[in-house]
Amino acid sequence: FIGCAWNFTSGHTKDNVHESAGISNWWVENDVPADSKYDRYVASLYFAFTTMTTVGYGDVIAATDGQRQLACFVMVIGATCFGYVVGMIGNLLNNPMKGKARLRAHLLQMDNYLHEQEVEPILASMVAQQTDFHISRSTAFNEIKILKRIPFQLRNRIIVESHWDIVRHIPIFDDAQNDFIGQVLILMNFLRFTEMDFIYHCDEPSEGLYFVIDGIVEELQEHVMSGEYVLVELLDKGKMFGYRNVLSPGKRVEIGARSF
Repeated sequence: FIGCAWNFTSGHTKDNVHESAGISNWWVENDVPADSKYDRYVASLYFAFTTMTTVGYGDVIAATDGQRQLACFVMVIGATCFGYVVGMIGNLLNNPMKGKARLRAHLLQMDNYLHEQEVEPILASMVAQQTDFHISRSTAFNEIKILKRIPFQLRNRIIVESHWDIVRHIPIFDDAQNDFIGQVLILMNFLRFTEMDFIYHCDEPSEGLYFVIDGIVEELQEHVMSGEYVLVELLDKGKMFGYRNVLSPGKRVEIGARSF
C-alpha cells in the first residue's frame, strides 16, 4: 500500500523536474524508466521497506511536498510500530505471569517429544491432559515465599479461599477451623487420572490418603483363583480412600484403587 502511494505521488507531479528547486523526481534521479511500471513499483516497495523500518539509506528521497508529507507519515507509522514491538517484548520479560508461559512452553515441548517418539495418540493425549491439569492447578508465583510474609491467620484464610472449590467437596473439612484446613492443604498434592487408570494396584501400598474431588473411584480386590478384580466399594465425590494401608501399617491390605 505504501509503495503504491509513493508511486502515485511521484507519477502525478506536474513535471518530472521540480523546476523551482532544481531537484529531479526520485525515479528520474535513480534512472528508473518512466514508462516501466514494474521498475517504479519495485523501487517504491524498496522505499516503503527502508522507511517503515526506519533505516532509510537516503538513495530514494522525496523531491516534492507531497512526497515529503507521505515520507513523514510513513516514518511516524514505522517508529510507532517499532516502539510498540519493543514495549511488548519488555512487557513479556517483566510479566509476572511468565511462569505460566514457561509451563505452556513445557507442554509444547512435551507434545513435540511425544510426536518425535511416535507415541500412540491415546497415550499422548493422556500425558497432555495430565500436564494441562498440572498447569491449571499451579501458580506462576513463588507461593511459599509469598505466604511466608503473611501472618499465620491470614495465610490460612488465603489458602482456604483460594482452594474453596476443593474444600467444599471434602466432608472432614466441614466443621474444621481454617488453621487446620490451611495446614492440610499445604501438604496436599493434586493428581488427575483418566478413566480406568490404577491409582495404586492391589499388591501395592497406597502412598497416602486420597480424596475424590471429581469423578468416581473403584476400590478393587483381586480374586485369588480367577485373578479378576472384584469391586469392594464405589467412591464418589467427597469420599476418602487409601486409609486402609495407612491405618494398618503392619498388615498387608490387598485392595487397589482405579478411576472409573
